[in-house]
Amino acid sequence: MANLSDVLQYDQYVARKRMLHLIGGAVRVFDQQGRLLLYVDQRAFKLREEIRVFADEAKTTVLLLIKARQILDFSATYDVMDTASGQTIGSVQRLGVQSMVRDLWELSGSDGAVIATLQEDHLVWALLRRLVLDLVPQRYDLHCHGRVVGMLRRNWNPFTSAMTVDVGADAGRVVPRVLVLSAAILLLLIEGKQD
Repeated sequence: MANLSDVLQYDQYVARKRMLHLIGGAVRVFDQQGRLLLYVDQRAFKLREEIRVFADEAKTTVLLLIKARQILDFSATYDVMDTASGQTIGSVQRLGVQSMVRDLWELSGSDGAVIATLQEDHLVWALLRRLVLDLVPQRYDLHCHGRVVGMLRRNWNPFTSAMTVDVGADAGRVVPRVLVLSAAILLLLIEGKQD
């Protein structure tokens, strides 16, 4: 698929990161039938994170650019840009201090207003993940206007880091799917780097 609007028509996605990627990271985003929708090949050793999201593995068309605002930031903010129009769609920000124990992210629109938050499931599970082992898969609830409208769930597998993204009809009306998918890509790529 070479069109961003075609990619954003689904309610559920599966994002996978290969664990044995030597340098950088590669993430593939699929629909529920296993068709490749997006491909990300993260470059290693960049001072300022700049993630290009392609339409396919041949990297012929860049659909999105996810770019960190600062070089080093504990509460990193990533702007999500539509490369076809050059417009900033919104941003995804990790709330550093609040995320030390339980991950918390904010998704904001192009005007900077917070649209939704992504929060790691339960405090007890979050503490166990950080203190004991990361064998308990993470789950993030997508909150909008005081209610849960979607979910990101990491599937535990020793060879592939995978995440199921559920952006149902309710979430799709109020939270741009592109921001939720960008958050999932960031969670897979920067996992473990910020803790």
